[in-house]
Amino acid sequence: MNRYRRALKAADYKVAANYAGNDAAAQKFKAATGIAVYKWDVSSYEFLRRGLKQVEADLGPVEVLVNNAGITRDTSFTA
Repeated sequence: MNRYRRALKAADYKVAANYAGNDAAAQKFKAATGIAVYKWDVSSYEFLRRGLKQVEADLGPVEVLVNNAGITRDTSFTA
């Protein structure tokens, strides 16, 4: 689980994670962390809009958004 999700969960935020394709990994992550997972393509405005509505219906209003999406082809960059 990345450090942002851990920190937000530790601060008693309701945390959700979005993923694009690996259902098995997402379910394993959910089981290990207790964090809700939602599958949608973030490059599609319509899918994003619907996905956020579902998160809000399930968990309440989105107060913090951490954009952690990206493709790493050579090496990871960590701040």
